[in-house]
Amino acid sequence: LGFTGFDTEQPEITSFVVQDTDTGTTDYTNERTVSISFTIQEERGYVAYWLVTENASTPTLSDFSVSSTPSTYAITSDEGELRLFLWVLDDSNNLSTSGDSQIITLDMTAPTVSLIGMASTDSIQFNFSEAVYEPLITSNIEFDNSLSLQSISHSGFSGSESVYILNTDTQYHIPYTVTFNNITDAAGNALSGASITFNGFDTEQPEISSWLVTDTSTPSVTYTNDRTVSISFTVQENRGYIAYWLVTENDTQVPT
Repeated sequence: LGFTGFDTEQPEITSFVVQDTDTGTTDYTNERTVSISFTIQEERGYVAYWLVTENASTPTLSDFSVSSTPSTYAITSDEGELRLFLWVLDDSNNLSTSGDSQIITLDMTAPTVSLIGMASTDSIQFNFSEAVYEPLITSNIEFDNSLSLQSISHSGFSGSESVYILNTDTQYHIPYTVTFNNITDAAGNALSGASITFNGFDTEQPEISSWLVTDTSTPSVTYTNDRTVSISFTVQENRGYIAYWLVTENDTQVPT
């Protein structure tokens, strides 16, 4: 009785790595084609077919068609976090013990920036649409109208948006433009040539530094025999100008 020895042992995937082709990072990629590498333990035969897929289901023999060791994979899913699965088939049609998988996030969209408004007299709040590489913000922003950067700080997230406060030396009613160049997200997508425009404005309250009511005919500040009295005052306003005045006999309500 004669027979040919054969293989019933399943090949084992001992490592599987998915990387961005340019940066080598395993977390993010901004290209649909990613680099893949792996090691396989096959005791008796050899690996005949490979399958990299975005489908979590266990493949059938008919799903295998790649007979040379792959080094890249073309992602078909939409942008976002995705999981790639690796399966191998040996020359005896033994399927790997399990499909090894790796997660990578496909992000091909550059961040955007939007102005939220003035956080205070000398601070503006703006949002990036996603987290960005913070050291580039300070070095890669430009100002016009002699505006200068005093400091910039990350104040947290609003949903997926990344919120920053930029402290400057704005002047009231002067238009300003801040331009952002080569601000990148985690995947390396760059925001360039984007700008936000705003008018410097005033959030400081004016201060009444003196206030005098006198009789119109005499200098008395105690009595008057006329319904019309004289008033005088001085107001300290550091940035803008006084646009409206209100003199009232109502002491119980802050005016609107």
